Amino acid sequence: MTSFGQAAFIGLGAYTCAWLTVGTDVPAWLAPLAGSPWLALPAGLLVTFVVAAGLGAVTLRLSGHYLPLGTICWALALFYLFGTLESLGAHSGLTNLPALQIGGWSLSQPADMAWPIWLLLGLALLLSRHLLDSRSGRALRALNGGQAMADSMGVPVFRTKMAAFILSALLAGLSGWLYACNQRFVSPAPFSVTAGIDVMFMALIGGVGHLWGAVAGAVAGNAIERFGTREEANEILLQFPNGERRSIVQAKGAEVFEPGEPVILVITGGKTRVMKAPKPATAPMPAPSAATR
Repeated sequence: MTSFGQAAFIGLGAYTCAWLTVGTDVPAWLAPLAGSPWLALPAGLLVTFVVAAGLGAVTLRLSGHYLPLGTICWALALFYLFGTLESLGAHSGLTNLPALQIGGWSLSQPADMAWPIWLLLGLALLLSRHLLDSRSGRALRALNGGQAMADSMGVPVFRTKMAAFILSALLAGLSGWLYACNQRFVSPAPFSVTAGIDVMFMALIGGVGHLWGAVAGAVAGNAIERFGTREEANEILLQFPNGERRSIVQAKGAEVFEPGEPVILVITGGKTRVMKAPKPATAPMPAPSAATR
């Protein structure tokens, strides 16, 4: 199965975490889950499961090139939903997420978040290995030889495809939760169809026939993105009147700003551009009259 919508499932996990922790319109019946990233994790997985089950029930009945086209359609729909809902911060996103806490240890720095990320990655690989070696896993592997052959061997094709689809969506939702806890800021841009295509190419580069292929492809893809581009960029640290700070990356050669200089943020289509604030107009000096000369 070819799916270009994995980034949208990552967004579901990330936005569920962000909305439950810093959202201002969380209903009363969800109040016990609000404010804690740990309690937002099962909620994000539940939302991802429900959405994946509904989308899979419709999409997985397609075949051929209609299947990837179908995944592009609902990936676009979810991306624009993230950028439209004001409760999710629209294109500006949600910021100031609380840091993940493990006992008295606050994982407020990206280096600290590396530990739970690698731990959960290793656990996911281990469980996936055991799944593939089980009876259900052999049914999943049988689909690689063709659906007709798997069906002739008694494999429930649609149910097996649905299980694989939901499982991959849950793993994506888990990674979205980790992304939100690591960045502590969520906006629609990282969950676009382009990001879904990048995820697909990472799997292809690493090799879809091996579990470690996804890890190798992710490392290679990020290395290419980080070191393969020749365009240099400058990082601008913005401080808002409410004390919030945000980092904006602009291409090198753009406008240069002095410390403390007022600026204007222009947000279009999820992209943020920084411009110099216009200087206040000053009235021209009146020309001296004849009586004062």
